[in-house]
Amino acid sequence: GFSPLGVERSLHSYMAHYAVPFELELDQKTGRPMETNREEMASNLSLLVGNFSSLCILMTLLSPRNFEPFDGRPGEMEGDGGRTSPMQYLRLGHLGNCFFAAYMFQLCLGLFGSAMSAVVQFTSGLKTNASMRKPMLEATSPSDFWGKRWNTLVHGVLKRGVYKPVRTHSSAFMASLAAFVASGLFHEWIVSVMAFKRECASSEQVSCEQVCYQPQLGSNAAFFLWNAGVIAIENILRRNALVNNVGGFMPRIGITMVIIMTSLPLAHLFADPYIRAGFFHDYQQGYPVLVFL
Repeated sequence: GFSPLGVERSLHSYMAHYAVPFELELDQKTGRPMETNREEMASNLSLLVGNFSSLCILMTLLSPRNFEPFDGRPGEMEGDGGRTSPMQYLRLGHLGNCFFAAYMFQLCLGLFGSAMSAVVQFTSGLKTNASMRKPMLEATSPSDFWGKRWNTLVHGVLKRGVYKPVRTHSSAFMASLAAFVASGLFHEWIVSVMAFKRECASSEQVSCEQVCYQPQLGSNAAFFLWNAGVIAIENILRRNALVNNVGGFMPRIGITMVIIMTSLPLAHLFADPYIRAGFFHDYQQGYPVLVFL
């Protein structure tokens, strides 16, 4: 793998970078970690409080519906006959459920990132890179979404540990594909560990509520493979003058909506194992949540 630019210029930079559980922002000229200031610390704390408050509100509203507030799951609506078709993935209810699930993940990861940044800033006085940059609300392209806004900590690890090594021996497409495959396999491992529970045998000491959820392994990998294809198509369309001109006339929110829609209909492939394994219900135990009687 590779280290971030500037990390290996000095022993101090190298030790500082790998000693903290977060990526530090480095001075491009000297390669040394940059110092934070009060304004940046206050901004990060504001973001932390905002993410925490938003999670509390969403958990209060979505928990009673098992974090799927709308009907419309493909193949499970009356009249579907247990069969799925491409148009079912464009139902507003399904898209709404996928959006809320993705936004919940954005807030969860963003809260963790802000909390870790606050710890690093207060203990060391060093500046950290933001881990989540509002991808669901401000992304301008698929590569902007995955490369600059969504979970930049993991993106950096994949870029240096997978993309760059593969790129030295192959094309940009193969390097990008390898990074998405690695991400898919990594998330498959997370799902298998998260949903792993002791198999419950039928006995008087075992409650029927303890029946273990069996995750649909492969769905996370399929989701990331789909997005590898989206990135490849983006690279082709980027050379088209008409596409660039249309993008220039569209409002920012319209561009973001188009970008989100390239993956939103299939976002359940990523979110379902977490929702059905009770991840958000377990996660909300540490939050003040209103319960409606």
